[in-house]
Amino acid sequence: MTASPFPPVPLIDRKLIQERIQEMARQIESDLAGTPKPVLVIIMKGGMLFGADLLRALHIPMPVAMIYPRWGGEVLAAPGDDALLTGADLILVDVVMDDGESLMRVLKWLNNFQPTS
Repeated sequence: MTASPFPPVPLIDRKLIQERIQEMARQIESDLAGTPKPVLVIIMKGGMLFGADLLRALHIPMPVAMIYPRWGGEVLAAPGDDALLTGADLILVDVVMDDGESLMRVLKWLNNFQPTS
């Protein structure tokens, strides 16, 4: 495979992305002040890297649950993550929300765990 004569040009500067992640982390911390059971829910696979960056930027300890919505409508959770979701304040992390169908399936599935928010 030959190299392209045109090097890739980032659309958004890495520093700007990291600054925005820090801003989001501070906002989440403010919104969650006094919350007893926050859980970062990463929607796989797309949310994995962004979720990791966000988790590193947060200054409050928070467990992570990973879920995987499948095309057939099923949503899978990593083993043991079901217990984290029950009665928790959930923060959903995903990279792309297309037509909203996947998000609606995820929200319906998460409602089974009776989250507080």
